[in-house]
Amino acid sequence: MGVKESLSKPFAKKIVKKTKKWASQPAETQQKVFRKLMKKLAKTKFGKDHNITNGESYSSFQQKVPVRDYEGLRSYFERIADGEKNVCWPGK
Repeated sequence: MGVKESLSKPFAKKIVKKTKKWASQPAETQQKVFRKLMKKLAKTKFGKDHNITNGESYSSFQQKVPVRDYEGLRSYFERIADGEKNVCWPGK
């Protein structure tokens, strides 16, 4: 058994175990991902304009952020094109 093989097997087992865990709990996994996304979004100009908080719920997010087309979001895209940071996503 080579060095790569001996190191890759435990790593692969760890990844498989982690993947099975989140795949077996789709609703909980989705909520966890949503909370992480809201935490990041709350720090952006878009998030602040829409009063997004760190602990935002999905139903509250739906009420605060209406569905819009390109024209409805154009001002944010123009700010990004002008080089402004943290407009729609941290660092972007």
